[in-house]
Amino acid sequence: MRMGKYHTGEDAMRHIKTHILFAYIHDEVPNNRLKSIQTHLHTCTKCSQKYQTLLGNIQFVLNQLEKLEPVYIPQDSSYHKLSQFLHRQNSGE
Repeated sequence: MRMGKYHTGEDAMRHIKTHILFAYIHDEVPNNRLKSIQTHLHTCTKCSQKYQTLLGNIQFVLNQLEKLEPVYIPQDSSYHKLSQFLHRQNSGE
């Protein structure tokens, strides 16, 4: 099985790059690559462990974020204005 750009270094035909695993976790991998990545994760211990570690790290960060106290951001702050601008840009307004 050839994975092409989804691998790196001397193990180019064996291991999935970290940024591809992040894309896989976030459902950003093209549909035509999903099956080969899933198959590889089921057959490669190293990549499967790397994937599980990334999932664990993401869950840890999310758990820590949930523990944070909310922060008040004044309506007239630069951050708030920039946030509104970006929201309008992203929503096509």
